[in-house]
Amino acid sequence: LPESFDDYSLLTTLDDQNGKTYVYTNKQGQIMQFSYSHASNGENLYVNAEDYEVFADLVGNNPADIYISKTDERENVIIWQDNSQNVLFTISGFVNHEELLEIAKRVEKISK
Repeated sequence: LPESFDDYSLLTTLDDQNGKTYVYTNKQGQIMQFSYSHASNGENLYVNAEDYEVFADLVGNNPADIYISKTDERENVIIWQDNSQNVLFTISGFVNHEELLEIAKRVEKISK
């Protein structure tokens, strides 16, 4: 996470066959999640946007959908796919539109 989110600490990581999820928490007990998965051809993601305002933006050159909750009880979400790497990314948390974009734009591949 960017330095401006230094009050968050890693709570746990979850692995699945196609990717990984990192779950962070802050001192107020709020959760933030970062997930990535290697997308299969033809894979679709469905988001129930009933209680959200939806905005289109860009993360790098990749289109992104940002879901801003109409209530304080639900977290905000950004979803985008890096088409060059065929990886789907999701970040959710109790942060605003600009903060979601800031975090998303700082995502980078770490080679192992």
